[in-house]
Amino acid sequence: MHGAAATGDLEAIELLHQEHAHLIDSRIATKDTPLLVAAAYGQSRSVLRLLELGADASMTNDHEENILHYLWCFTLDVAQTIARKSFLSGARLDQEARARPFDDSIDLLPLVSGTPVERLAGRNRVDLVTMLILDFGAVIGHYRNGNQLRRMLQLAMCLQNVDMQRSLIDFASDSPSEADAALNPIYQTEEASFVSEAATGRIAGVRFGIDAPFDFAIACRHGSHWRDVLDLSIANAIQLYPNLKSREEQVSSALLLSFKESNLVAFKTLLRVKLFLTTACDASDERLHSLKPLAWKVFSRIPGNGEDIMALYAFLSEPCAKLWLTDMQ
Repeated sequence: MHGAAATGDLEAIELLHQEHAHLIDSRIATKDTPLLVAAAYGQSRSVLRLLELGADASMTNDHEENILHYLWCFTLDVAQTIARKSFLSGARLDQEARARPFDDSIDLLPLVSGTPVERLAGRNRVDLVTMLILDFGAVIGHYRNGNQLRRMLQLAMCLQNVDMQRSLIDFASDSPSEADAALNPIYQTEEASFVSEAATGRIAGVRFGIDAPFDFAIACRHGSHWRDVLDLSIANAIQLYPNLKSREEQVSSALLLSFKESNLVAFKTLLRVKLFLTTACDASDERLHSLKPLAWKVFSRIPGNGEDIMALYAFLSEPCAKLWLTDMQ
C-alpha cells in the first residue's frame, strides 16, 4: 500500500483496499502511513483517494508529523482541498513535529520543528500560511510557550524569505502584544538580533546542517536577485526595532558579527546602513564621531589572513571609512 501511495498507483490502492482494508492505516518502520507517504512524495491523487477511503489523518510518524506538515508539497488549490478533507479526518493544526535532518544535497530549505504553520513558513509558503490562518483558523503565537511568532520571524530572517517577513510583520502590527513578545530575544547576544540573523543567515543556537558559503546558499535559494533579497531582509529586520538608537545598536552588532564570519557582502551592506542611521540620529557631522569605537572593534578582529584582509579592503573602500580613519587620527 505504501508503494502504491508513493507512486500514485490508484488501481493498486483500490485493489489492496478491497482485499486488505486494514492496510490503509498500516505503518512502516518510520511509522509513516500510506497517507503520509503519499503526501511526502507529492502524490495528490493518492492523498485524496486515501482520504476518501477513510484514512486517518490524525496519525503521525516518528517525527510527530501529520499530513498538514506536508502541505508545502502541493500547489495552493490542491493544498486547500487536502487540508479541508484532512480536517474532516482528524488532522490537527496544533500538532508539533520534530525537525528532520537537513539534506543539503537535495534541499536548501529546512524541515523545521513545530506546528504545520511553522513548517510551511520554513518552506517559504506564504500562500499556505495565509490559507491556514484565514480559511481554517490557524493561530500564531499561542504555541512554543508563546514564542511561535518570534521563531517564525527568526526563520524568515535567517532564510531571507522576504514575503514571509512582510506577512509576519503585518500580522504583528495587528497584534501589539504578540509583537512585543516576539521582539524580546531569549538569548541576549549579538547572534540573537533579527538584523544579525538576516545578515548572516543563521539563528543563534540553531543549526540547519548546511555547510556552504553564505552568498552561495542565498543565491541558490533566491537566484539572481539574491543581493536585493539580502538588502530587503536587513531592511525588514531593522524595522522591527522601535527607534533610531536601537536600530543603530542592532546594525553595529550585526556589522561586527558579519565581519567576524567573513561575510563580506552583508558587511558592506550593513556598513552603508550604519552610516545612514548614524547621520539620521543627528544631522550634524559631529555625530560621526560615534563610529570611532566601532571602527576600533573592527580593526581589533583582524588576525591577518587573506579573507580578513579582503574584508578590510572592502571596509576601507567605503567613503565613510575615510571619515572614521580621519577621526581616529
